[in-house]
Amino acid sequence: MKTLSFTTFLLFLTFFAMPEEVKNVRLPENFACEKSGFEETLLRNLCEEEEIYRVVDMLVFKEYIYVLNWKPVGIYKLNLQGKRIAKKGRRGQGPGEFIYPGNIKIFKGYIIFLEFNKKILFFNRELDFIKEVKLSLHYGDFIVNNESQIIYPVKKLSATVKYFSVYSEDWKKIRSFGEPKTKYDPQKYSYDYAARLAYDSEKDGIWAAFGDRYDLAYYEKDKQKVELKEKKDYFKKYQEKDKLSGSTILKSTGQPINLVVLKDRLYYFYRIDKEFYCDIFNKNSFKLMRRIKLERFYRRISHYKNNIFFAIYRGFENEEDNQLYRLELK
Repeated sequence: MKTLSFTTFLLFLTFFAMPEEVKNVRLPENFACEKSGFEETLLRNLCEEEEIYRVVDMLVFKEYIYVLNWKPVGIYKLNLQGKRIAKKGRRGQGPGEFIYPGNIKIFKGYIIFLEFNKKILFFNRELDFIKEVKLSLHYGDFIVNNESQIIYPVKKLSATVKYFSVYSEDWKKIRSFGEPKTKYDPQKYSYDYAARLAYDSEKDGIWAAFGDRYDLAYYEKDKQKVELKEKKDYFKKYQEKDKLSGSTILKSTGQPINLVVLKDRLYYFYRIDKEFYCDIFNKNSFKLMRRIKLERFYRRISHYKNNIFFAIYRGFENEEDNQLYRLELK
């Protein structure tokens, strides 16, 4: 009897020690695509007066639009009609200067953004430079959670990773989570890392969109809970055979543009070749509710309020214009 009880106890421990399985969700077959589920308004051409030619990222906060630009280098503050209110920043490596700016976010009321020379810069909402913090590694997109912790996806060119680092608000590393050693196949995915992140403050959860294909992952308490992928053959017309290996590969057509969590919805803006879509999911059931095909490829997009977004369009074929649009999903 004692042996039986001990065996039962071991089975009990084994059951609860087993890793939790990731829920895999495939997009439904033949999902209807809406072609009139939005309304867009052209506000202005940013190149006409300001000469904003290469927008890196944008952010809408407190009724203003903050635009991070690479050509020429600078951070701009615009009103909701696109008129310039302020502009700061210059090219260089000194305090407040930057060369290759990255993603822009809000952190405790400050405007912050990454600089590819391994530092993060702080500006107030009037664009006065506050401080900068040196980083040990180069990171891509990042988010700030409810505890003012900074979460970065680790980016390595030598291995595909689904791995994240968490830093405290004084920029000390706390922990890491995810898969640090995902198999690397340079013939298949050369940029397999989290290109875009979104934070669910209600659930303290993280959404990540990985590059070069339709692959969304959801994390809670440092554990991956859900994986959302395209339906079978969704990218079939973009597949081709690799000449060396003979294996099926994807041409580099899948590009995440932004992830936005709003109430019980997840909005995923992405590009396939020269077509641009927004998929809207129920964030709790993970069900795909709507797919909207948009008129143009918005290279940068930021949420304003309700179903309203601001977006920047720059055409293909080396077009220089950066056009600011107001986009409302119906």
